[in-house]
Formats: sequence, structure tokens, C-alpha cells
Amino acid sequence: MRLRGRQYHNMDVKGRVLMPSSYKDILGDRYVVTRGLDDNVLLFSVEQWDIFEDKLYELPEDASEVKEYFCSFALDVEIDKAGRILIPQMHRTHAGLVKEVVFIGNLNRLEIWDAEVKSEAESGIDRAAIKAKMKEYNV
Repeated sequence: MRLRGRQYHNMDVKGRVLMPSSYKDILGDRYVVTRGLDDNVLLFSVEQWDIFEDKLYELPEDASEVKEYFCSFALDVEIDKAGRILIPQMHRTHAGLVKEVVFIGNLNRLEIWDAEVKSEAESGIDRAAIKAKMKEYNV
């Protein structure tokens, strides 16, 4: 499974947002959402969440903060009859989601950002550092 690209959608006041059909076709109808390390929400297919969770499970005991960070905020979500997902309030608060959100494909998961926050974050991207990493990893 490889997720890529980005799509913008408006979220309603209840936190519901249309799940982009191109991602739905890949991920299915059931997901796990959790908070991201940045000001975003991570959305996994159930299968990809299980793989991620297995990796967390295997971490040593001194990594309990890492496990708790993701697992304590993980919730199952499903698509409703109108094709929307409900982003829980605690996730909307964490990511600062207000109205327009952007779904960003990041290989095995989606990132959901407030469109304005993501635009500001991207304005500070260090392209030289990315270029150096690509060279370091031979990409």
C-alpha cells in the first residue's frame, strides 16, 4: 500500500469531513486515527495500524512514552453513509483543525492537517537538508 498526493476538503462544525475517494479505494471503510508528532492527525487502515502497533509492542520497556503517545489517542473511525469520517474532538484540538483540511498521503498512512497550518509549515522546508538526506540514503 502506497499513499501519495494531497487533497483538500472542508470539515463541518461537528468534525466530519469527506474521505477522499482515491484514498478510500486503497484504505477501505475502517480506520484508526491518532495524533501525529507534528500538528496533525495520522489515519491508518486497520491493517496498517496493526503493523504499526506490532512495532510499538516490540519496543523495549523504556520506550513506554512512545507507545503511550500513539496508543492512548488511537480510536477506530468508519465512513458514514455520506462518505465522511468524524475526526474526534481531541484530535481536532491537537492538530488545530478548524475548517479546511488537507489529506496528505505518506506511504502507509494519511496525515490530516489544517490547510493553513500545513501551508505555513511547508514555507519553512529546508530543501538543502532534504537533498542531503536523499544523497545520504542514496535516493
